[in-house]
Amino acid sequence: MREIKFRVFNDEEMISPDYIDRDGYAHWKENSIPSHSNELMQYTGKKYKITCRLIWESDIVRTKYQKMAIVIWDNEASAYATLTIDDVVNDEKLYCLDDIEERLGNIHENPELLKKENKNEL
Repeated sequence: MREIKFRVFNDEEMISPDYIDRDGYAHWKENSIPSHSNELMQYTGKKYKITCRLIWESDIVRTKYQKMAIVIWDNEASAYATLTIDDVVNDEKLYCLDDIEERLGNIHENPELLKKENKNEL
């Protein structure tokens, strides 16, 4: 059985919501946190081999094929995948999360990684 966890980036840090409504919006009970958000990220059920940290949607990773990729949910395949950044035009997806070698960051806290990778490809 897989553990179900969610998180949201609130422009400063990742936080876990108190509950999720039927429309997929995250909500919190505390007044200090935004009342709702739709930028929901789910735990994939996998951990990184070396550090045992959780793998989440929107993580930026390097695969064992030395490709930079983003962890996504693929609706067509009903599975988590990594969408390679350098092959985004071809929509190349790798479906084995075990191919992840290293977590580099995530698209919310580290958007500069995406720009850096694109500059390296030019």
